Amino acid sequence: MLFVNASLLFEKKWKNRKSDKHQYESYLNILGEEYLPKTFDEFQELKYAGGIEYGILKAQAKGMSYYNKALINEPEITNHVKKVAESIGMDILGLKYRIKSKSSFLEKIEKNYTPDGNGYEIKDIVRYTLGADSNSLVDKTFLAIDKFGHEGYNTVRVKNTWGTGSSYNGMNTFIKDPNGQIFEIQYHTKESFDLKNGELHELYERQRKIADDESEEYLEIEDKMIELSSKLTFPKNIERVKNK
Repeated sequence: MLFVNASLLFEKKWKNRKSDKHQYESYLNILGEEYLPKTFDEFQELKYAGGIEYGILKAQAKGMSYYNKALINEPEITNHVKKVAESIGMDILGLKYRIKSKSSFLEKIEKNYTPDGNGYEIKDIVRYTLGADSNSLVDKTFLAIDKFGHEGYNTVRVKNTWGTGSSYNGMNTFIKDPNGQIFEIQYHTKESFDLKNGELHELYERQRKIADDESEEYLEIEDKMIELSSKLTFPKNIERVKNK
């Protein structure tokens, strides 16, 4: 029985070798050799092995079209975000981080992958942070959302995580531009932004590599993140910002 299955597999590989070779070369062009098996034979082994690795690879290759489209749209979006921020007196924080790296993008696809899902549609390829002091952040966030909306940049999601016991305090939104490109804007105080990109980020990077989210190490890191976040000055009227 094993001999028959091996024989059928060999026949399938041979029959599909031309189309598989074209696919392999296409993936090399799209992803780069560092993300693919080293040889065509190894690619076919992966493709017909029946595991999820090939599904992840297909999702990553498909996702690169979304990534490249976002890179094309980024300059226009960046100019618009700058204009809105200036008009309402908000600071743009960490602008140099506005584009998610290719490696981080592909890693996120792998993490989000499900056989029947669209995990390649990553919404924060392009992302920004707008900042204001704790007394004016909420009011200016509402002004920004309203101004974006009047100019065809519709906020389609709001997530406010400010609260007692939260390991991350911030307001994260997704916006769809007039061309259909979705990007992220976070709203922070300078204090919460510095924490997010400093010690909190280091802890998060350690924590996300731990597979067991009930392990002692994972929970210790979570407690430390909550402790750090609880020391932040909460923005005035932060409870007015509702999730949607």
